[in-house]
Amino acid sequence: MSKVQPVEDKITEPQMVPARKEAIVNPFVPYSHETMLNDSVKLSQSHPDIITVDSIGRSVEGRDLLLIKLGKGNRKIFLNGSHHAREYISTSLLMKMIDEYSKAYSNNENFEGYDVINLLNEFTIYFVPMVNPDGVNLVLNGINSVKNPQKLRNIQMVNKNSRGWKSNINGVDLNRNYPAVWEKINNGFLRPSSERFKGYSRGSEPETQAIMNLCRNNDFELAMAYHAKGEVIYWADSGTCNIIPKASEIADRLSKITGYKKLPVSQNPSIYGGGFENWFRIEFKRPAFCIELSPYNGDLPHPDSQFDKLVWNKAKSTGLFFLHEAKTLK
Repeated sequence: MSKVQPVEDKITEPQMVPARKEAIVNPFVPYSHETMLNDSVKLSQSHPDIITVDSIGRSVEGRDLLLIKLGKGNRKIFLNGSHHAREYISTSLLMKMIDEYSKAYSNNENFEGYDVINLLNEFTIYFVPMVNPDGVNLVLNGINSVKNPQKLRNIQMVNKNSRGWKSNINGVDLNRNYPAVWEKINNGFLRPSSERFKGYSRGSEPETQAIMNLCRNNDFELAMAYHAKGEVIYWADSGTCNIIPKASEIADRLSKITGYKKLPVSQNPSIYGGGFENWFRIEFKRPAFCIELSPYNGDLPHPDSQFDKLVWNKAKSTGLFFLHEAKTLK
């Protein structure tokens, strides 16, 4: 991985930060890459003691793959969102988590019963809120907003509406591109497509490579991928379920606090192959989960105006939940 280029200058000296009451992140509107970058600057300026902002690389079209670190601790967990472009509401969730958790920390308040100060003094959460910024841009702004519209017109469209796009701008489904039994994926998608094409080789995409490099260069105790269709929890697959014994108990507790259904162990490598959380389990032998945040609504994004009802009310404390669970892993 090339040297991380900071989005802004890091503040290295500890500072006293005044209490903050107003929200910075507005999740009730379409949440673009540009909005995320602007909000990240505001958040880091408001909380320089606990928030730093970096880039872990660039997308196909050259957009920064934003990394936000929240916390002061040496122990680490990793949360990511928007592997799939039309599921950008997962980015809104992660950015709202950063907003609310940092506000609780500075105001010396608990959040949903969690001791935010103690957790963020022991841990740092690494957030990559938008793994697929080019795809999100396409979903929000249409084909003419991309650098090479003609290239997209030659890509297989499962849904003729570009708002239903899942893949990156190369037509590779990033959540089928990780080297996790990748060769066993046999879903009939053999060329670039708006969804489900695994790529011509494992780990071929710059976004996938950046995420793998981040994980390999950090000692994450667990990882979590946020998606947006189904209100379910994926927690294990047949290749790794017997080597991560605590994952089932964590998934049970996660289901209890969110109401999301804990699914059975994924059995078909052709379906679970290439996924981020599956790769993380294989690579590190540590817990990794996937939450499908909201009710299934077909191929289009969820309405942003219903963010609280669809996402926040159930999932707002999950970042702190994973910190609390990580305390038991060592």
